[in-house]
Amino acid sequence: MEFCYPKLSKWDFLYFRLGGPGLGNLLFPWARAKLLARQHGYQFVPPTWPQLKLGPLMRGEIDNRSYFSLFRALPTEVTGLRRLLTLLFRNRVPEQMLARAGQGDVIETSGLGQLFEGLLDHSKYLREELMAMLVVNRVPQLERACDGAASIAVHVRYGDFSDVDQQLSKGGGANRRQPIEWYVAAVEAIRKYLGENTQVNVFSDAEDRELAPLLALYKVRRVQGNNAIEDILLISNHKVLIASGSTFSMWASFLGQVPTIWFPGQMKFRLVKKCGHETEYEPGDDVRPFCSCIAQASERGGE
Repeated sequence: MEFCYPKLSKWDFLYFRLGGPGLGNLLFPWARAKLLARQHGYQFVPPTWPQLKLGPLMRGEIDNRSYFSLFRALPTEVTGLRRLLTLLFRNRVPEQMLARAGQGDVIETSGLGQLFEGLLDHSKYLREELMAMLVVNRVPQLERACDGAASIAVHVRYGDFSDVDQQLSKGGGANRRQPIEWYVAAVEAIRKYLGENTQVNVFSDAEDRELAPLLALYKVRRVQGNNAIEDILLISNHKVLIASGSTFSMWASFLGQVPTIWFPGQMKFRLVKKCGHETEYEPGDDVRPFCSCIAQASERGGE
């Protein structure tokens, strides 16, 4: 029997990690390991989610990205002393060398890999697994509180992202802030067709002053106080998503198959299976075709 283990960062001490990326990036090796285990009948060894990271604390970010007490192991997974012995004493084989794995080896996934390549057909399964892993599942009541299914989600990623550089972003540059004016324009464009009274829920690691032009709009509220995975799952349940250029937004779009608008140059992967449910938006663009897709999905119950 082979095993499958997602190694989330270099300094993995099996009970905690030093450093490591944000949750959006960590979900890639987790997802690939989940699918390998499912497709080949391997035993899944849960990753080391807790991490100690100084950067977010030093920058005073809202999310310290430590991920303690977010996830639990599922009953079918390798846990406890057996997990420890498996990871300490069994041979580990990188996923790229899967064909060379032998009986009892641990296939190890790590890094971003090919991002969402090969994941598109598995969004429902991965969402269900994430929901099952939550130590405390507050998502249903949080969804009711923000009325996501009838609302627009706006994800503004600032935190450790570099300052706005529209030319770099339009050229596909990663880890850049998008202008707050772009989010405002996107909200106004979508509301023109979905209705001016459509609620807007803002999810962000930015300060209120940085979000001021967006928060000043009618029927816009900031959603705070949730952990990272709760926010991803909440965003994934919205009627439409105005996304940042981050993997956090990507996972929300993918897990919920949410109609999504991207800043020009930032729609880098196909994340939603239905045609017309993803688009890049330049202020002044005609969003009627996109909004028509949203309306059709709503009429069919968002199937």
